[in-house]
Amino acid sequence: MEYKLIRKKRKTLAIRISEVGEVIVYAPLRTSVKSIENILEKKSHWVNDARLKMQEAQNRYGEDIPFLGKRYGRNIVEKKGKKIDIEFTGAQFNVYLNKEGHAEADIKKALHLWYREELSKILDERVWHFSVRTGLKPNKVTIRSQKTIWGSCTQDNNLSINLKLALAPPEVIDYILVHELCHITHKNHSREFWRAVESVMPDYREKKDWLRHNGCSLILF
Repeated sequence: MEYKLIRKKRKTLAIRISEVGEVIVYAPLRTSVKSIENILEKKSHWVNDARLKMQEAQNRYGEDIPFLGKRYGRNIVEKKGKKIDIEFTGAQFNVYLNKEGHAEADIKKALHLWYREELSKILDERVWHFSVRTGLKPNKVTIRSQKTIWGSCTQDNNLSINLKLALAPPEVIDYILVHELCHITHKNHSREFWRAVESVMPDYREKKDWLRHNGCSLILF
């Protein structure tokens, strides 16, 4: 199996599939190549399955649009003007555009902006919800287009959330928020940290597993 190896100061090995299907391995500095390749061999089924899901997601683009864990039909509506408007009805996406003046890349750009606006609304409500429950409040929450992480919490308690989560089920977004909020008091992944996560979300392992198996299919085109 061909793969790209990136060594970092970390304790565990992680495997990611890039949006072009490349296998990327993030490994501790001293982990041997033999150990890495043994793990890859054991994970070969997962890697192949992840690549297949990504390819299926890419093939479906244009036919439908993903949002919050579901896929919806895309309806193109012709209009005059330069601006592309995105409307989600709850049953489908209406894309209003000038067919003569817009290309597919313009639709993708407009959709990315729409995702960012909608995810921002969701995060505002859910961060408030979990802050009330936990007493943990971030200084700031930003949305970023990140390739390898779903969220982060800085030493100053600023949260960063991956834009791709606009495509994930709402309960998965909740898991990432709870995860990062708990980092406000636990700047690590200790047992105490995971106990804090579990105290807020007893079934967090299900959401974590969903991301592990399906995260590769959350693709922003």
